[in-house]
Amino acid sequence: MSRCGIAFRLRYLSRWMGVVLVFGIMIVGNSCEKGCHNGDVSTKEGGIAQIVVSPDRTRVLMTIGYHSRNAIGGIWVSDICCLHWRKLFHVKEEQSIVLATWSPNGKSICFSGGERRGEDYSFFTAIVDTANGVFRLLTDKGAGNHAEWSPTGNTIAQIAAYGETYQQKILLIDVDKNEERVLLDDIAYWGSWGWMPDGRNIIFSPSAGTDAEIRIIDIHTLDQKVVLEGFVLGTPAFSSDGKKFFFSKNNSPEGYFIASLNSTGKWETYKVGDESLRIGQAIWAPDNGNLLLCARDIEKDTLWIMDTRNQKKKKILEAKVYTGFGFYAKADWLSDSTVIFSDGISISTINSDGSERKEVFSIEQLKSYTQSSDKEN
Repeated sequence: MSRCGIAFRLRYLSRWMGVVLVFGIMIVGNSCEKGCHNGDVSTKEGGIAQIVVSPDRTRVLMTIGYHSRNAIGGIWVSDICCLHWRKLFHVKEEQSIVLATWSPNGKSICFSGGERRGEDYSFFTAIVDTANGVFRLLTDKGAGNHAEWSPTGNTIAQIAAYGETYQQKILLIDVDKNEERVLLDDIAYWGSWGWMPDGRNIIFSPSAGTDAEIRIIDIHTLDQKVVLEGFVLGTPAFSSDGKKFFFSKNNSPEGYFIASLNSTGKWETYKVGDESLRIGQAIWAPDNGNLLLCARDIEKDTLWIMDTRNQKKKKILEAKVYTGFGFYAKADWLSDSTVIFSDGISISTINSDGSERKEVFSIEQLKSYTQSSDKEN
């Protein structure tokens, strides 16, 4: 991605996603079972930007963008059973966050962000302790792209951009030692990589100009091997057992596939869709059977459930308004049969067959915090 592309994307993201530099904890309870909408809070102006369930399926994190008229922007965490929100960080104007992720043990949250300084951005990656809100800076060399924990939890990988051409490199950060190193000099684009479940290997596609192929690199020995030819990796998602992974071809509607590891140790691919869907995110269900697909369907943002055993899929949700980012990062599995999602102003659950949609939280329930903050200011 070019420097202009990165700058544009971050300027857009910064309008509705928040980052956190000031420590503070605030508790907000959920006393409205049915939820309520007393106003129109858009995603661009302080709406819910992200919903992610913890690895043990007991908690959920929510990020809310900065809003000039309120003080609710930041990172919030809650137990799923009662949605009793605890605010870990408060977002300030001119700051942005690019996706927050749980550590495998659920004790920390990692996030990348940036701060506008005139026409330029300074980037950073940090972690925060979910128990006490302690903030720790990891690096200031990120490119504003999301960071991903290794499945082992001791390493974080993210895209870093260097030089005038803004080559996109994969940067590895040792969480315990706070040390960083460049793993790969250049990859195809920001979404063409991901951790493998063993925590030792990363799957990726090399930069444009090389043969279209998918490779695996050992982060310790740096050995590489080609696993698939004729593809540029897009939005990879591995099943937890590491035997299958979903990917789109070059992040385009050309098709999406599942690769399966056969008995001889080789990857075999089969096409599971070629409609005009642009898959922004794919998430395996805990039982590794169904896939939750966050997609853009021409002019609609949609959620789909695909049964990978027979490749049948069903649209369970369609947004009323096209947002540009849709349900990307705003949907996750609560269980094998239940999905939690946000439309930007509320949080709801829905069964994987599309039935029993239920609103469980509204952003308006944070209004008490907004009013108290206004009085303090």
